[in-house]
Amino acid sequence: MISIIIKLLTTSNHIGGAQELNAGSPICKIACVDGEEFTVYSGIKGQLIEVNECLIQNPNLILKKVELGHWISSRHNMGMAFTRDLWKDIKKCTSEFCNFDDYNWDWTLQHLSMKCIPDKVKVMKMKATRVFHIGECGVHHKGKNCQPDNKKKQIETQLQSNKQHLFPNVLSVGGQSKFKLRDPKPNGGWGDKRDRELCLSFAKGQG
Repeated sequence: MISIIIKLLTTSNHIGGAQELNAGSPICKIACVDGEEFTVYSGIKGQLIEVNECLIQNPNLILKKVELGHWISSRHNMGMAFTRDLWKDIKKCTSEFCNFDDYNWDWTLQHLSMKCIPDKVKVMKMKATRVFHIGECGVHHKGKNCQPDNKKKQIETQLQSNKQHLFPNVLSVGGQSKFKLRDPKPNGGWGDKRDRELCLSFAKGQG
């Protein structure tokens, strides 16, 4: 059981004082009634623009609450499941997907949500994440030491300690995302004709 003792490790709670975070940056510590203490880490590199004060008053909110909103690359690209209907909508947008000059699939999907997919891509996201970023040695890592095994052990310990909370029988909506959906500018890296033709061939079942 989670107690109400939560120590925030961040300092900002509004856009004007947004705090820079890297994947794995500690956000807060949660103390449990049995004496155990857990640290909540940032899943991705980005900026913390707001702290949910409700979590301090009622930590159990994170266990069974979901958030509704539009699919946004920087928030939803680490792990997801989607319906066959959405896959069909994506395939209908094959030309737009394969010819958008961005080597990132996730930003391209956000572009499709704005320009091609009917009613935009909507998500239901757990407030307490079940997906973690362990790419300590990739482009997000800026330190001198690279210890992916340590990160792996850290996450395994966190999951083991919270396994009783991972699959709740009942979910409830904890709010709507306030993040504004926008059509991203292409980052480039996808202008080679051969890449685009290969992408189109996969969609047509020829690759």
